[in-house]
Amino acid sequence: MVVNMTEDLSMRNQSGLSIWALLIVCSLIVFFALLAMKLTPLYVDNLKLRDGLKVLSENPTFHTMTRNQMVAKLREKLYVDSAHNIVDVKSVFHVEKTKTDIIISLDYERVEHLAFNISALLDFENSVTTPLP
Repeated sequence: MVVNMTEDLSMRNQSGLSIWALLIVCSLIVFFALLAMKLTPLYVDNLKLRDGLKVLSENPTFHTMTRNQMVAKLREKLYVDSAHNIVDVKSVFHVEKTKTDIIISLDYERVEHLAFNISALLDFENSVTTPLP
């Protein structure tokens, strides 16, 4: 009878994580920290590209520019922001004219190696719509 009470007391007093649960929690923390460290710079680069599109669309001579002139102005802005090596602007820059608007966009993909044979594919689609004068 005394033995049973001792077993019941010891089972009730035990609480906390086992070593396996602790390893799982630690591995999840490391995994998400790795994701944050690897992917955050890609999103910061995308913000620079989006800002470059916005600045380009606010240029006073934007409506009279050719596509090559737009690409050159965007490259200048990206060079100032140290973002000129992110993507090949000429190949991913698109201009679409509608009856009322001009839509400029940068659509590109980035692949980031995470660990072992695991990679992340990020698909970025940035566009700015400017009304025609």
